[in-house]
Amino acid sequence: MVVKPKRLYLFGTAVASGVAVALVILCLATEQWVVTDSARWTIQVNAPLSAIRYGLFQGTFQQTVSTNSILQISMTCLYKENICAMLCGQDTATILEKLYNNEEVRQDDESCAQVRGTTVYHSKPITPNLHEDQNHNKKFINAGVWISTILFLAVALAFGSLATLLGFYNTVSSPIQWYFGILGMYIYNSVAIIAIVIAMCLWGTMYNLIILHDIGVFYTLNGQLDSDKKAYLGFSYWLLFLPIVLFFCSIALLYTRQYLVTRDPVQRVVDIDDEDPGLYLY
Repeated sequence: MVVKPKRLYLFGTAVASGVAVALVILCLATEQWVVTDSARWTIQVNAPLSAIRYGLFQGTFQQTVSTNSILQISMTCLYKENICAMLCGQDTATILEKLYNNEEVRQDDESCAQVRGTTVYHSKPITPNLHEDQNHNKKFINAGVWISTILFLAVALAFGSLATLLGFYNTVSSPIQWYFGILGMYIYNSVAIIAIVIAMCLWGTMYNLIILHDIGVFYTLNGQLDSDKKAYLGFSYWLLFLPIVLFFCSIALLYTRQYLVTRDPVQRVVDIDDEDPGLYLY
């Protein structure tokens, strides 16, 4: 059997890439991409500040005017208009379309899913005044950027997973094809890094241009809640730096292994005990 020299480095590469993949999954699944604890109501001066936090798919919104409850919100998009928003309730697509067309619209918070353990203090909630500020400049989440962020993270997951599997495979075997070997591991880890960097750049740019000024929930889009310069990028976003570092570590381990092999070329490459003696007749 052909023995891969410095196998411990290949095993370390596989572990580093695997942990990086797990962290990317964690970032995709958590709801801390955008966070604010100080969204201010414009329709009721003395209303408590609202907390909003969401990920790429769903999140939570603290309704403090009519109730004191935490509502589950989810990403809703109109792809033909290239817009998205974090909404809840029934027929959220219609709500988003009316917001886009500046039509009068209400979000029925009573129909929104509530996070378990939250309390509604009013048995008959007070419906906020839904009069829209005509001077309010709506800033919707960009649907193209949202989809692209998810796609590039999916690319990072795919190539990172491939690099992980090949790391373990190369620890115990020596494939002939370059795309299954060390060169392939270099490429797949590099692609994963590039994909994560692009995803972070896309979301970070949209945050600075749009989300920083309007966090993209119903009440901010309707001019009733002010989140201008009150939202910030949460840990789910910043955690993506760790997979980048780990994929770099994988590449560094591969390079270190190659350097050591080059300096010490005398390696046992054939273990005749595991081979068929008949092969050596030829």
